[in-house]
Amino acid sequence: MENFIEIISKLSLSAIAGYLFGSIPLAYQISKRKGINIFKTGTGLAGASNVLHSVGKKPAAIVFWGDFLKGFSSILFSTMIGIQGQWLIIPALTSIMGHWNSIFTKFKGGDGMVTLGGATIGAFPIIGLTSITTASILTLLLRVIPYMTLIGFAIGGLMLFILNMIYFSNINLAIGYFLLYILVIIHALRGHRKRINFFESI
Repeated sequence: MENFIEIISKLSLSAIAGYLFGSIPLAYQISKRKGINIFKTGTGLAGASNVLHSVGKKPAAIVFWGDFLKGFSSILFSTMIGIQGQWLIIPALTSIMGHWNSIFTKFKGGDGMVTLGGATIGAFPIIGLTSITTASILTLLLRVIPYMTLIGFAIGGLMLFILNMIYFSNINLAIGYFLLYILVIIHALRGHRKRINFFESI
């Protein structure tokens, strides 16, 4: 019974920490210091892409790495308190939910792709880095193709899944992350449409 309570306590702490990490409103706060409300400009999303086009390159770089660290820190903290294997999907999911619906910005946020990238490398250091690096290079090389950011992200998720099927023993965690990628892509499609409408209006 004590073991069960301890496991539930750790999972709950992991989920809450993941959400709070994801909720850190970096894009909003950095843009606010420049006199811009990121939710009322550009695509209306609190992410590096909108900050890049609405605020500037340096703030966007800070937001990008900050969002990455949200996901990475969620996994790192969870492993430090003893969460392992397929249970790591919990902090990965809640960090994305926090980024989508931050408690500090009246439940508004970004698309969560960079945050999931951080959570991916946290859970799969070598395979995750390989997948994300490959997808990023493809995205940069083929960025003129419509929806290439989402396509590159999807390629990264698929590559992560395939490599895990080949080299990694925890199939459940690999499947869980693959489903997370699908979930984030579906959520990001709405924001991507806003991006296209925004760029067409420039």
